[in-house]
Amino acid sequence: VLKASYILIVRSDVRGKSELVRVGGPQNAADTATFLTVKVTLMILTQFFSWVSLIVTLIYFKYIARTPAPTEVFEWFALVVIPVNSLLNPIFYSHLYKRFAASIWRLWRLIVRHSE
Repeated sequence: VLKASYILIVRSDVRGKSELVRVGGPQNAADTATFLTVKVTLMILTQFFSWVSLIVTLIYFKYIARTPAPTEVFEWFALVVIPVNSLLNPIFYSHLYKRFAASIWRLWRLIVRHSE
């Protein structure tokens, strides 16, 4: 899985660079800056939420609850939270992000429409 992810990243990176050179222009540079700002912000937020949530949980059990954290807490972080963060990193670092973001946006609109 990891090898396939890296192959997709390299392939999409090569396509993305050739597309950028072909399109060019000042508007494209502004769009690229905005795109990179959003991308870096999302990378920082995913890191922040995954690690800070672990730290806050540990602080809660150590100082507020004053009991040892149940092993299930660490299992959830080890099996769900951290792997999700690791899954998102290759998406953010590649050009797969545009397709991923478009899919998430379509899913969000579908959820909102059904909730109305």
